[in-house]
Amino acid sequence: MAVAILQKFDSDMMTRWAPLSIYGDGNCAFRAVSLALFRTENLHEYVRLMTALEMIDHQLHYDVSSPTYSGALQDDRVLTPPYTQLLYDVTKIGTPITLMHIYAIGSAFGCVIKSYIPPTVSVGLGNSPYSVTVVGRNVQGQADVRVTLMWTMMSVPRDTDPYDASHIILLAPKVTANIGDRGEECNFEETDNVVDKDPDATSWCIVCTRQVTARQYAVDCDFCGVWCHIRCQKGMVLCIGLYKVLYMFCHYTSVNDTASVH
Repeated sequence: MAVAILQKFDSDMMTRWAPLSIYGDGNCAFRAVSLALFRTENLHEYVRLMTALEMIDHQLHYDVSSPTYSGALQDDRVLTPPYTQLLYDVTKIGTPITLMHIYAIGSAFGCVIKSYIPPTVSVGLGNSPYSVTVVGRNVQGQADVRVTLMWTMMSVPRDTDPYDASHIILLAPKVTANIGDRGEECNFEETDNVVDKDPDATSWCIVCTRQVTARQYAVDCDFCGVWCHIRCQKGMVLCIGLYKVLYMFCHYTSVNDTASVH
């Protein structure tokens, strides 16, 4: 559906970007970031965990109601929920997120994220606050964009219909390689770095998110199957342990909330 939306509202994007399908289960933003950083959607819960920890540890960067709010998101056109609601949403698996959460994702992984929404009449023909380069806490603004996310819909809206974004996908840059006298367009899967038997192949460490090569391979994580640096091995175990604790806490809280309602 994202392809049809781009073709209708911003066809030039199709010459430079390839929309990648992301499973829609309320975790789409985290799945898209997981795919961009780790080449698999399966680490979306890990991405959610690290985002939650970022927001818990640095409340003043995400609580817009605080008089000492110092976050990077300063656009008054963006309706940001209260801090408690932001935390509830990020710690409950299957719950969609807001633009503020994307700032937290970028901060958690130390990367610049490009947020993009098609320029329809209802969103201001390109003047939307959701089309923005997201530079979170302690992230270098001059750094290259690591993740490009598109806010999309489950159907193509008419020109004047409200653009009610209900899904987020990953946009992968298209790369053109000259082969002989002809050009051949390569997609994301063919050109991105993949850790394989090639000792010089590169990917991204699950713990520190920095580049890791096959020569630095230490262990194959039992939790996700992704490689990590030797020096990050203990960190990987720690992160998984934190994930389990947070998941159990959120599940317990959810059960108690439901019980109190009845």
